[in-house]
Amino acid sequence: MMRKAAACLVLMQGVAAQTVLSPLRAAYAAVPPSSHASLLLPFDARTAVAAFWSGPDFVVVADQSLPALSHLSGAQGLFSSPDVTVLERATVIRLHLPAHPQLSFSRQSDGWILQTDGSDHAGSSSERSAGSVPVFMPGAVLFPQKQAGRVLTLPDPASGQRLLIAPSLSVTGGVPQGRRAEGYSIRPSLEGLVIAADSPQIALRGTAEGVVLDAVALDPLPVGEKEVFSAPASASVVARGADWVWLGFGSAGGGQKASSRQPSRLDSAQTAFAAGQPWQALRVLDRTPASEAPATSTSTSTSTSTSKAARNDTVQIAGTFLHAAASLLAGHTGQAQGLNDARFGDAPATRVWRGLYLMQTGQNSQTASTLLAAGFAQMQAYPAAVRA
Repeated sequence: MMRKAAACLVLMQGVAAQTVLSPLRAAYAAVPPSSHASLLLPFDARTAVAAFWSGPDFVVVADQSLPALSHLSGAQGLFSSPDVTVLERATVIRLHLPAHPQLSFSRQSDGWILQTDGSDHAGSSSERSAGSVPVFMPGAVLFPQKQAGRVLTLPDPASGQRLLIAPSLSVTGGVPQGRRAEGYSIRPSLEGLVIAADSPQIALRGTAEGVVLDAVALDPLPVGEKEVFSAPASASVVARGADWVWLGFGSAGGGQKASSRQPSRLDSAQTAFAAGQPWQALRVLDRTPASEAPATSTSTSTSTSTSKAARNDTVQIAGTFLHAAASLLAGHTGQAQGLNDARFGDAPATRVWRGLYLMQTGQNSQTASTLLAAGFAQMQAYPAAVRA
């Protein structure tokens, strides 16, 4: 594992040049915000979209290259002169609307329709869904946008700032109110997620849980919430990190060394993993845990029940992480995708495993190299059998 990681560290790549959008055509005559207008965008069900304001322009981004839209016409009125830029992996539609009329953006059977609602105030009408509510996690911010399209990187037409865009396949309502944080800001949108990156560290990626924002660097910006170690363990293990608890290095059972009970599945799997036998750890974890069903009691106090629930949560998290790590080392990368999610892929103690996952699967070598370089000393402290 360490030899492969060391080899990967020499593969650092330069940042690719940003896509450049051509200047917007001359603006046409302004139309009063109260005038009703509509524009049908014939995107099929496989095309994800994002819609947002960029200075005086309203921008719609599709995650597909759609040359057929090059001659898109908005007939008469407010949307009569759309400017369409077809890129290799995306299509950008811009409308010069300096008055910022109230707009709505909705999906129809034959595509998406942009229209004014006739009100006299500026803004963007949208109904918010749970997909746009950020969840702050250690080292990351998760946007549970389940049907996100391909994440795109484009320059902001108004400022040239780097935009990270996660279009949506379904109606989410976008982000009605922006938010600013260190290194980035979340832009308001009618649809999709739009991040304005102030720092080159800021990255955006799609996962099974949704869209994840993080910072990738040797000394990353403080994105998300601070990691809190809650598992019961010795001070030395706490100092090393959650990975030592979950993988069983110097502790078993998710943080508690068992001396007065039979080893659990997790104990046995951790022992096998620490001995350099990830395949054996997988066999143990995949066994049916019927014999470990907890005994029930009608006299259990509330505090005891809460303690047991917390303990069960810790064991479950440890088992999930251990299974993904063992799968990766055993060569079953399809079962190791959890190492790339928001819980394990960005937490300071476990993000090095995301680097290993990206290295093994051949994804994003620049991110993999950065994560492995940041966690190299951490891996050197692992048992020799695991580092082999």
